[in-house]
Amino acid sequence: MLPLPVAGLISLLSTGAITIRRRGQPAINSFGEREPAAYVDVAVATAVVHPASAAVLEQIPVADRARDHVEIYTQAVALRTAEGSGIADEIRWDGHWYKVISASDYLIQGDTYFALAERLGGQT
Repeated sequence: MLPLPVAGLISLLSTGAITIRRRGQPAINSFGEREPAAYVDVAVATAVVHPASAAVLEQIPVADRARDHVEIYTQAVALRTAEGSGIADEIRWDGHWYKVISASDYLIQGDTYFALAERLGGQT
């Protein structure tokens, strides 16, 4: 059975452009302290973003469900979480910033990526 190529659906159903705010690995200064890397903004012209469905929200802990969550679908642009020593991507959508809390790679289905992100408080 061949995988379903869903990449074309992203441009067809696009909700518009998003901005990904991404940081590299922190640097160690001359005092041996970690200093965060500067942010780099990555513009993504077409993406699908919508409020998280109930089925997706059931997969995260109950205490975390109080925040606003969105589902994000992109093509050819992988979204990063804070796994290991990495720093999670932040997504600008609908006037708010969201932090990526989970991400999936559907490369076999046309270089497509899915992420779940939660709204960050106090930022505009």
